Amino acid sequence: MRGVDAPASIAPFDHRRQWRSPEVLGPSSAVGCWLLAFANGMPLRFQYTRSRGCNMDYEALKISSLFDGMANDEAAATAALFEEGRYLMGDRVTREDEFGYSFFIVLEGKVRVNVGGDVVAELAAGDHFGEVALVSGQKRNATVTVVESCRLAKIMMWDFPTLLEEHPTLAAGIQASAEARG
Repeated sequence: MRGVDAPASIAPFDHRRQWRSPEVLGPSSAVGCWLLAFANGMPLRFQYTRSRGCNMDYEALKISSLFDGMANDEAAATAALFEEGRYLMGDRVTREDEFGYSFFIVLEGKVRVNVGGDVVAELAAGDHFGEVALVSGQKRNATVTVVESCRLAKIMMWDFPTLLEEHPTLAAGIQASAEARG
């Protein structure tokens, strides 16, 4: 059974990079992926790759204060730019002094923020991180590690300018947050 090809929508984690990319599959595909990994002799961590047409639930994003007062149709358009990922306790989401390619909103669970090895904050549902690197163009100023298994909404740097241009109120909140943290 070794050598079975993975379906196009499921990409196995490269075991050499497993700790750099902590996204895991959602519960709906866990059994099928476990069997596929077992058949291929791979580590049991997988990354779910989404097609661009799949939108995350805009109601989930409204947990963040950045979306206060946003109309449902505007929130739905914003949600189309985000992808949802599930992370396990101990996963490192960002690493200090590395280039930042994404902005995150915590939907469920908790993450810990470390700067220079010191814990500076714990973020929970509704909080966000990663904006400083995208707004300033500098490297990450903190390491973020999952403390309690969580769901995160993520937007990549190539979609970030669209988010800021199309939603000025959201852009103002993100800019203010980046200035306060940077």
